[in-house]
Amino acid sequence: MSFCLPYLRLYRRHLSAYTDLCQRHFHLEQIRSLKVTPALPLVRTATTKAAKHEVIVSQSTCIFENLSLEEWLFENTDFENTSYLLIWRNTETVVIGRHQNAWIEANVPLLEQKGVSIARRNSGGGTVYHDLGNINFCFLTSRERYNRKWNLNLVTEAVNDQWMLNLSVNARDNIMWNDMFKVSGTAARLKSKCAYHHFTLLLDVNLNNLQSFLQSPLLGASSRATASIPSSVINLLDVEPQLTYDNVIQCVAQRFLSFSHNSQPQKFAPTISFG
Repeated sequence: MSFCLPYLRLYRRHLSAYTDLCQRHFHLEQIRSLKVTPALPLVRTATTKAAKHEVIVSQSTCIFENLSLEEWLFENTDFENTSYLLIWRNTETVVIGRHQNAWIEANVPLLEQKGVSIARRNSGGGTVYHDLGNINFCFLTSRERYNRKWNLNLVTEAVNDQWMLNLSVNARDNIMWNDMFKVSGTAARLKSKCAYHHFTLLLDVNLNNLQSFLQSPLLGASSRATASIPSSVINLLDVEPQLTYDNVIQCVAQRFLSFSHNSQPQKFAPTISFG
């Protein structure tokens, strides 16, 4: 485990430094409330009182900065009247769940050789590979409005309506294409008064890297840590060539903002940069 320790220390160092930076320079008042014309309705299950919705698009592609921003928002934001959608993506990175063993989940020597980062997030779930072709969505809200199915259905229905894709949410809260190929995993973190739910969307990921980086060479090794469940995956760009990072996040952000209690016609555009 000696190799993993520098990465874990690096994450903690980044988290501390970035939290300090946010506390000095970042205020939620900097985020403009974005509003759009209401879209087609979703079925709201187990939701409570309406909230104002706001979107943050991080311009950083550093896993440590983005995880730190996510954590800072979670720990320092009052979600009583406002829910947020944080959107971000990273350069080549392997992200392991809170209770996982990196040596069991990934090819650590290969990652070291290739200079690929390893990061441990604060949520549970399995190990994932990130690059610029993987979109990350994080829904931050109050505990009473926490609803994984609503979040997942919002993304799938927004994309399906725009591009006629056959995306659906399975019993494990994964997004599937044609009920066969996984295009998104899911994880969450809950506290007494707030929660976040985040998941990826495979748009144009290097699947060769995904396969080689997430295959541990320690055959037969065992651990009491949480194990990932392998799945067949596919890139959405292979299904619909018109998809881009920009038009997907615009589509999803508009759908999210259309459920804000104070919606007014306005076109979505990224409002704040971290980079």
